[in-house]
Amino acid sequence: MSRQLYNLPANAPLPPLPRPMVQLSLALMGGIIYARYFPLSLPFTLILMLALVLMWITTFRKGLMGPRKAVHWAMALILTGLLGAVRMEIQRLSWRALSLEVEALNQSGICTIAGTVEEVHVYETEKAAVILTAVRLGQQQQERLFPGKLEITGPAASLAQFRPGDGLRTEGTLYPVPGPRIPGFLNTRQSRYSLEIFATVPVRQETPLVRNTPAHWSPARGFAYSAMDAIQKQLDTRTVPARDEIGSLLGSICFGLRSGMPEGLRDALSGSGLAHVTSISGLHVSLVLFGLGYGLKQIGFKRRHAALITVCFSFFYILLVGARIPTLRAALMAFVFLGGYFTERRIDSLNSLALAAFLLLLVYPVELFLPTFQLSFTAVLILILIHPYGQILGQKIRFRPLAWLLQGFLASAAVSLGMAPLTIAYFQAWSWGAIPGNLAAIPITNVLMPVTYLWALSLALPVPPLSRILESLSVHLSEGLRQTIFFCSNPDLFQWEIAFASPVMPAALFFSILLLARPGLLLFYARSIPFRSAHAALALLGAVFWSLPFTQIDPPLRIDFLSLGQGDCSVIQTPRGRVILIDGGAPERSRVDSTTPALVDFLASQGISAIDLMILSHPEDDHIGELGAVAERYPAAGLLEGTRNQDSDSYRRLVEIIEQRQIPRLTARKGTRIDIEPNLSAWVLSPDSDTLLREKDVNDQSIVLILRYQSLNLLFTGDISESIEQRLCAAYDNWDVEVLKVPHHGSRFSTSTLFLSEVRPEFAVIQVGRNRYGHPHLDTLNRLRNAGATVLRTDLEGTVTLISRGSGFQIHTSASNRVYQYRPERGGD
Repeated sequence: MSRQLYNLPANAPLPPLPRPMVQLSLALMGGIIYARYFPLSLPFTLILMLALVLMWITTFRKGLMGPRKAVHWAMALILTGLLGAVRMEIQRLSWRALSLEVEALNQSGICTIAGTVEEVHVYETEKAAVILTAVRLGQQQQERLFPGKLEITGPAASLAQFRPGDGLRTEGTLYPVPGPRIPGFLNTRQSRYSLEIFATVPVRQETPLVRNTPAHWSPARGFAYSAMDAIQKQLDTRTVPARDEIGSLLGSICFGLRSGMPEGLRDALSGSGLAHVTSISGLHVSLVLFGLGYGLKQIGFKRRHAALITVCFSFFYILLVGARIPTLRAALMAFVFLGGYFTERRIDSLNSLALAAFLLLLVYPVELFLPTFQLSFTAVLILILIHPYGQILGQKIRFRPLAWLLQGFLASAAVSLGMAPLTIAYFQAWSWGAIPGNLAAIPITNVLMPVTYLWALSLALPVPPLSRILESLSVHLSEGLRQTIFFCSNPDLFQWEIAFASPVMPAALFFSILLLARPGLLLFYARSIPFRSAHAALALLGAVFWSLPFTQIDPPLRIDFLSLGQGDCSVIQTPRGRVILIDGGAPERSRVDSTTPALVDFLASQGISAIDLMILSHPEDDHIGELGAVAERYPAAGLLEGTRNQDSDSYRRLVEIIEQRQIPRLTARKGTRIDIEPNLSAWVLSPDSDTLLREKDVNDQSIVLILRYQSLNLLFTGDISESIEQRLCAAYDNWDVEVLKVPHHGSRFSTSTLFLSEVRPEFAVIQVGRNRYGHPHLDTLNRLRNAGATVLRTDLEGTVTLISRGSGFQIHTSASNRVYQYRPERGGD
């Protein structure tokens, strides 16, 4: 590489390596991101690509572009970006077609379902989920192959009897994969689709579930299940402490089998930051493949022959452990390095990583937006960047054990700290226990894997004396790893819960990767103006792509009617960043995959760090809900109450927390006005002193609140009954309400015809979950529809999110993924 080519001074350092795959991968990512947030017309994009290719070829043949490589390279980057947009649009269209197919199957009713069990997950809620692959559907004496996987959900007593590799036959109705109940960074529907799970089938205790011969199974995967079954049987015959957890660790680390992992172990892995140890990725692939290649070379194989045998074995290993994204990424990188080993050429690590990303995103473009892709590639990127410093450290310290220890600590600390923004953004927590944990977990894993493979082999042959020795080693290593995981998951010692706003990390990550592509020096020293322009345009587009989805020039009013079961909970975020929380949802409700309450998770995902006002409509369990958990974690300026019920245990616990946190307690009475900010205020319509004296039912003592933002009116009604509705109608007129929070979860004794004729809502939100009261009642639903209101139920639609800038509003539902637009001059559509 010549200094004259880049016009560098004699004493200036040479520019970094060109790394063309890094630039192509970034261009592909840019096209995918653009198509994700700004859907394109597929025919138009294809025509544009064809036109650019023809123009490129024509101008090149006529010599108009000349020999300038920068111009050709800029054209290649543009075409790669368009290719990414095309792949994302094709993915979107294929998923849309599959969604329509599932909806058609749902309309056709019950069908027979047969397939092979791939995974089994049992939860503490006595529920379980089974993932079926190679699914065949039977309906009206016709059988067809389903283009994907199914998730069967139901009682653990029925589903936990199945093991991966079993055939399962049942019957049921297919439903589309639901979206997230609580909106946040993670899109559950998109995650399921990326795993090729396109439908769910709920079953009951009485639903017949028959174990039969599997329709299809990979021989290599079958070998993994057979080996793990033999190991588990061996463990069951011994008095091994925590043998279920040890068996889960061995299955996940050595064979990629994470089904049936105990809930406590899964939470500990998540809390310790050591979950990567049990997910087949670069650590496992590099140990197996490079260990095999090194061993073959040591016993006399030539370099090229060893590389070729290792590549061939890698296909079997990928099938053995399951071809998941981290495994494929690590295998692709290994192929590149082995190719360099075979051809005896030097391979650039960043280029290899970029090539793996390019190939994966070309096949699965949506992976770019999923945590698995982002976390795994970020970890490898950090290791690549820190490697030169580790080498320098090794050269400075002559005592090799100390050098290895410090190199391991440096790599562990760099990965943990470098991935912290992503971890906080997705999980609202970060554990620094991964730093010391990796120092113990990775060496243990490096020894545990070959020992366990030899143990499985000794059981298959069989060789009893050797088997007993290897069993003892494997069990002791697994126990050491288990103790490390549980120690590092201690939240009091290692874990921090952090609310994180989203735009900072992705933008910083994007630009850090962009700088590695080489524009750092070339932007300033390269003579070619088109070359400079191409890099500048790429940097600008990167900033736009990452910032547009997260930032708002004119922040809107946002109201989330959360889906927290049989309970009310609404979160109001004002244009100036104030946060008002009305009620706390159903009591003691937590997500299956989280150790924190769902409401706390939602607030953290929104980057909320404080509550300006908490409103308790009335002191009942289905409205108190998680207010105590919120008050413990977030500073609050005050709690607004209408009445107090000292007979409720949950209310007493809430009061204790409020007093400990020294949060002011405010009283709401009819006529109270709350000026939140310009053009946004709230009025309390009920209760008054007379209502509190006359009404003994605490539901009728609920706070009734109307929120006004410019021309938009929203009415929050607590659990009032028809008698309070009549008083409100007698006291007020000209309601002009666009959105009504339906009283008492849709009870038949509320939402009267008189009340609806006065309020005349355009949209009616019913916050309801599974219950024994018959909520929402059919009579209430009919009255709402007769009044012309669009009914939105959180048990069916998920969280209902309203966004408004004053002139109309938009409503989005998280689970059903519906969007409603409302304009005052022409109504809703």
